[in-house]
Amino acid sequence: MLKGNSFTFLCTISSNRLGIKTRTLINTRANGYAFINTEFAALATRFLNTKTQQLFTPCNIRGFNGKIAQLITDYMELTLLIDRRQIKVLMLVVRLRGQDIILGCKWAAETGVLINCKNRQLIWLEDYPKDKG
Repeated sequence: MLKGNSFTFLCTISSNRLGIKTRTLINTRANGYAFINTEFAALATRFLNTKTQQLFTPCNIRGFNGKIAQLITDYMELTLLIDRRQIKVLMLVVRLRGQDIILGCKWAAETGVLINCKNRQLIWLEDYPKDKG
């Protein structure tokens, strides 16, 4: 009952017309918008010629056990290409275990995407923009 693959999707993050392919975990239990792993963010700054930016007010994050895990001080603005949709995303830079990117329930709510776990697919509203490329 606990075994199996995580609900991940292939995606590309991009900035300055450069991109890096990876996988993102779709996690509706993550009560946030989007998170990028600290090490993956460092890779992105080098290869995408972009920078992290400081939050005006740092915020705490709670782990899956509900305990305060760490203080978040930085974010990145990147373009995310996922499931043929291109979306500008602000990602909080945080130490993640085993994932490059996590998209949380607030991301799903803002984009209006429905998450079909049984068939492992994202169901988009018709009017949500598709990538023109």
